[in-house]
Amino acid sequence: LTRARELLSLDPLREASHRRLMRLHADLGERSRAIAQYQSCTQLLQSELGIAPSAETRALADEIAVSGDAARSTLKRIAVGSVDAVPAAPVVAEAVRPNTGAVSIAVLPFVNMSGDAEQDFFAEGISEDITIDLSKIAGLSVAASGSTRLYRTTTMSPSQIAAEIGVDYILAGSLRRSETTVRITTSLVDGRSNRQVWGERYDRELVRIFDIQAE
Repeated sequence: LTRARELLSLDPLREASHRRLMRLHADLGERSRAIAQYQSCTQLLQSELGIAPSAETRALADEIAVSGDAARSTLKRIAVGSVDAVPAAPVVAEAVRPNTGAVSIAVLPFVNMSGDAEQDFFAEGISEDITIDLSKIAGLSVAASGSTRLYRTTTMSPSQIAAEIGVDYILAGSLRRSETTVRITTSLVDGRSNRQVWGERYDRELVRIFDIQAE
């Protein structure tokens, strides 16, 4: 970033230098700064030359903005029974890659609240399936399930876990089973503010356990 800023200072009207800074900020996950750089470029070109940014620069700004919006919108659909509604996409990552610029998330092992140890495999299967499905979403970087198993019985807060793993969001959940039904609760927590930004509860009849897990 320092070198890129130095190059821009030598010729503030050179769009290529602005684009380089935009890409660097985007790669670091700093989309707001990338867009701010584009706005600075736009204002400078207009005031000094009376022109708008080139098509290449505008396209880059659109790409950065759209990727951020798409990634954030997928977070609203993260839940048992909703991830299957997201179109399939190539695998983004098996573990968090902070330099991709993608919104990152970790799915914690779901907590078995039923008091039946035999349901542990069901709870684990749910969290692993969600991890796999989320990893297919473009613009979303997902921590590998192996890196989250360590937090199965932790007392750390979601923000502490997010900082330790290096992700933006934490998806946590629990299940409680009765004789004929199962209740699955999910919550999405902002890793920086430790605030829950989304949550959902699902009550299903317990007829075929693997069908429920797939749903």
